[in-house]
Amino acid sequence: MQSGSALVSEDRITMLEDAEATGVRLGEALDVDASGDVLEQMRAASWEDVLEAGSADGVDFRANVVVDGHVIPEPVSAQFANGSHHKVPLIVGANEGEQSLQTSVPLMANLHSAAGAPTWVYNFTQLPAGWRAEEGCVAFHGLELTYVFGAVPRGLTSPTTLFLARGGGCSQETPAHDEEDLRVAEQSAEIWAQFAKSGDPSVEGLAEWPQYSESGNVYFDLSAEMAAKEDVQSSYVAPPAN
Repeated sequence: MQSGSALVSEDRITMLEDAEATGVRLGEALDVDASGDVLEQMRAASWEDVLEAGSADGVDFRANVVVDGHVIPEPVSAQFANGSHHKVPLIVGANEGEQSLQTSVPLMANLHSAAGAPTWVYNFTQLPAGWRAEEGCVAFHGLELTYVFGAVPRGLTSPTTLFLARGGGCSQETPAHDEEDLRVAEQSAEIWAQFAKSGDPSVEGLAEWPQYSESGNVYFDLSAEMAAKEDVQSSYVAPPAN
């Protein structure tokens, strides 16, 4: 889990009554006829119209997890805190230039491991060769997907990847890659496949990845180094200001 770690933060949840109130305001901004089928009219609106209406003053519409009492019976933060969530093996982490390494990543790992569930934490620090040569550039949100799914070099040309590169202080030109990048991609994919297969990401001869605990605070550096280290909070590297 990467982006999803933020869901353990109490401010990243919307209660049903708040979501319904926002829906009413959104409908009004879309000029729906309240005397007719409101849902049918809203569903017929284009996504462009929905975004425009949602950004109007006073609407305050944004996509978020809604505690509806059925699919999600209580806030995710509460489920992790009281231990009612499923105790499945979990890998949670982020990339070197993401501040969540200091906040939601260790928070989710602490709560999950404290509930007795096997937990592993990572920091992805690898950069393709072209970006490694750029001063200040650090691994940014989403970059690890290109490696974990073995998509080097094609994934490095993705418009999404190039758009996100700015967040790491990197240029938005397709970066060069080298044998190191191909090796890290192959190894990362092997580690993730091992986790999917066995529930443990360690691979003999490649990755000895210890389980996380709040007291131990061990994480795995996913890079050419592939090594276990301590103190995930201190592994965050702030990207240069844009």
